[in-house]
Amino acid sequence: MISHSKPFLREKELQSLNEVVDSAYLSDSHKTNEFRTAIQNYLGLNNLYFTSTGTHALSEILEILDLKDGDEVILPSYVCESILIEVLKRNAIPVFCEIEDWVSNQNDIQEKISLKTKAIIIVHLFGIECSFNELNSLEIPIIEDCCQAFGLKIGNKYSGSIGDFAFFSFHTTKCLTTGEGGAFCVNNEKYSYKKKYFLESNHNIFKMSNLNSSIGVSQLLDYDDFLIKRKNIAKKYLDILKSHNLKNEISNTIWFRFPLLVSNSKFFIDFFEERGVLVRKGVDKLLHKEFAFNVELNHTEYIFNHTVSLPIYPALSDLEINLISNTLNEYLDRYGL
Repeated sequence: MISHSKPFLREKELQSLNEVVDSAYLSDSHKTNEFRTAIQNYLGLNNLYFTSTGTHALSEILEILDLKDGDEVILPSYVCESILIEVLKRNAIPVFCEIEDWVSNQNDIQEKISLKTKAIIIVHLFGIECSFNELNSLEIPIIEDCCQAFGLKIGNKYSGSIGDFAFFSFHTTKCLTTGEGGAFCVNNEKYSYKKKYFLESNHNIFKMSNLNSSIGVSQLLDYDDFLIKRKNIAKKYLDILKSHNLKNEISNTIWFRFPLLVSNSKFFIDFFEERGVLVRKGVDKLLHKEFAFNVELNHTEYIFNHTVSLPIYPALSDLEINLISNTLNEYLDRYGL
């Protein structure tokens, strides 16, 4: 069975781990500093702080912003539930916005802004650019969720370097992995004082080990090649869609996921599973439904009900890519989307 996602680990990562083990410096040390510097140079960041997870990274950002009871945070419902949980932990009020092509619609975000809005979480879901250029002048902190979009180029910058804050995940399923771990950065100098005070007084910041960092350093050296392989796999799928006069409207993505809108998601998933390919829905649940918020998000609900995600990752063999491609072609021949 072809899994939906899988880390791309090679002999290089094993060699890097062995070098750290042989050195006996396993904790936070030279490899961690090397990894931090490498990320900052790659993304064009002035600072970076490691955490235990992407969720923990968001938690640190919300602490710096000092969210209070009644503060509002705008976010999509079509996203990982840990984001909402971090907002609710601070008794802040989530304000859910509509999505368009799987990411937040900035026009709808603007309509949801109030005097109580304390932050806007911009999620580059599936590695797809979530535009927010019209929001930058509003003097409301923008938090970029780059957990699925490490290396996404937006204009002449990278995601994570544009918003006031950004956070990242290096979980095993992500494009760049260290097994576990996350990070955040503070890009707006306006928050430098708060950042300095908070970091000096906070003893919960996770120190990434040399073991984790050695994997990250090795991965980052070849990361552009990883993204090229994702793009090449996507092209195979896109060519099949094109041959059936179907289009994919995504304009800027690193192809962390290959989402499709289909008429019957369960039937599509079952069809692929019968042929040895695991296909998943885009996300597992809608947050406004799961947490019983009374809000109307018709387009979000349509996207949730009709989205499937094909396997797309560098660890796929040519044989596996061909099986997925042939199965997609067979499905479209029989049923269309």
